[in-house]
Amino acid sequence: MPSVINHHHPIIAGLHTALQREYECRLCHIIGVTDTEAKMTAVFVLCYFNGFKAADIAGPYSISKLYVPTVIEKMILRYLKDENYRNLVMRVLNEMEWSDEEGKG
Repeated sequence: MPSVINHHHPIIAGLHTALQREYECRLCHIIGVTDTEAKMTAVFVLCYFNGFKAADIAGPYSISKLYVPTVIEKMILRYLKDENYRNLVMRVLNEMEWSDEEGKG
């Protein structure tokens, strides 16, 4: 995975688009300074499913690199316990895959 997060990277762009649809929010709710559920889901998906490192995620998502592991643990527990959240994450991952394929075409 890239060490520098570029918001135009296909994975990142697909994630942002999918999260904006699912949470009916704007990009500023995902990358802004406020901790929102959409932002926490973005951090979780990038680190847990796409292998990005906490230090690489911290700056672009306005979050402390020391707080990223805590966010991931909280979201893993939610992912395991909450079927609705698990379905939301699966929809986001599916949409990311679809938008990535569209970008390659």
